[in-house]
Amino acid sequence: MSRQLEANVQEIKDRVTRMESRVVQLGDHVGANLRAKLRIHRVRDASGDQYVEVDSYDVSISRILTELEEAGWSGDVGVNVRGRRIATLHVK
Repeated sequence: MSRQLEANVQEIKDRVTRMESRVVQLGDHVGANLRAKLRIHRVRDASGDQYVEVDSYDVSISRILTELEEAGWSGDVGVNVRGRRIATLHVK
């Protein structure tokens, strides 16, 4: 991956993290508990497909990425809510 592309991807990741933080702060202001730890279940099936199953749409992208990076996962990882694929993340 070129340096410019890597810099752009990092900038997007940083902006998303800041935006998520601001949304949580807004939720605090109106009384919504967006800080609750929701479950992230990592799955590798027999065919080699890797994905995570999350409890709801409220789980932040940055939290999913952090958990996958800490577990040593890399490549494309699907994100499912109640068995339905909602996103695919690329983990370095």
